[in-house]
Amino acid sequence: MQRFSLTEKTLVRDAQKFLDFEPIVVKEADSLNTIAKSIIMNPKVFNVYVSDKEDRLIGLIPIKLIYENIFSQIMQDELCSLGGYCDSSFIEGQVVIAKDIMAAPVYAKIEDTIKDVFKKMQDHNLEELPIVTDRLQIKGCITTQHLLNIWLLSHFSARTQHSGGTDEK
Repeated sequence: MQRFSLTEKTLVRDAQKFLDFEPIVVKEADSLNTIAKSIIMNPKVFNVYVSDKEDRLIGLIPIKLIYENIFSQIMQDELCSLGGYCDSSFIEGQVVIAKDIMAAPVYAKIEDTIKDVFKKMQDHNLEELPIVTDRLQIKGCITTQHLLNIWLLSHFSARTQHSGGTDEK
């Protein structure tokens, strides 16, 4: 078993080898339809990240917000077709794009500690953060599941060291 010790000073850089999937990145002009198709291809994600023409992070869209937008549109279309109230914010043919629904970006850098990542997730009520370079280019992501896996790996590694190589049950 690989030895790994997790402390509040553990850097994202040191934990990156345990991160196992790629984030979804879309352009600011991508439609809700395009974004939804991207989610289907990678159902493990919690957020979609929005980048500009230089591939820099400019926003994030929680998956929940995407679902809410899609189902609001479906419900509005059905209501209008039945002769009910038609919300003018849902004009027929209007295309919702990433830029319309994205929030300000929250991110981690490889120099951040795992403690910093956890705090950012808690402060912003997010289950996933992108990992970015100094130029805000997206290089990966870290989730609450990753944090739990890292802690478990560290915890069991420490127990193995203290018990002389056998894991307690």
